[in-house]
Amino acid sequence: MDHACQHASETTGTSTACIVSLVDNQIMGCNLGDSGFIIIRNREIILKSEEQQMSFNQPYQIGTGSDMLPRTHATLYTEQALEGDYVILGSDGLFDNLYLKKILDKFNKMVIKGFEVSKIAQKLAQQAYTKSRSMRVKTPFSDSAKKHGLKIIRGGKMDDITVVVGRVVVAE
Repeated sequence: MDHACQHASETTGTSTACIVSLVDNQIMGCNLGDSGFIIIRNREIILKSEEQQMSFNQPYQIGTGSDMLPRTHATLYTEQALEGDYVILGSDGLFDNLYLKKILDKFNKMVIKGFEVSKIAQKLAQQAYTKSRSMRVKTPFSDSAKKHGLKIIRGGKMDDITVVVGRVVVAE
C-alpha cells in the first residue's frame, strides 16, 4: 500500500484501500477506510476488518490532498491460514448494503451448492446492488445514519460495489 501511495502522487483523487495476501501460511491484511474483508472458516466469520471513518460516511482515504499514510493510518491483520478458509474482500458498497449475517448465510448456501469463488463474488455483488437501489430496506448504512442522527430511516446506499472471494488451498 505504501508503494502504491508513493507512486500515485501525480494522480488526482483519493481512495480507500484493502489488500489481502497469503504469505507463509498466514493471511495478511491491510485496510484503510471503509472497504474491508472477512475471513470465513468452518462456515463462521473468524475475522472482520474494522472500518475507519473520520465521521459518518467520511472514510479514511489516501491520495491527493490527504495527509493520511498507509504506514500510520492503515490497520494490519494476521491470521493463520487453514486449507478451506475463504476471504471475502469488499468495497463499502458491499458492507453498507448487506449485513454480515446475510453475507455469511448467502455465502454458506452457495458453498454448499458448489459455486466457484467467482460466482459467489458475483452473486454477493448483485445482492448488494439490489439492496443499494431500494428505498425501503433496512441496511447497515441506514442503521448507521440513524445512529448518527440523520433522518434516513431505511434504504440502501448507491455506491461502488466490488467483491472478491478467495479460497485457501494446499499447493500440490
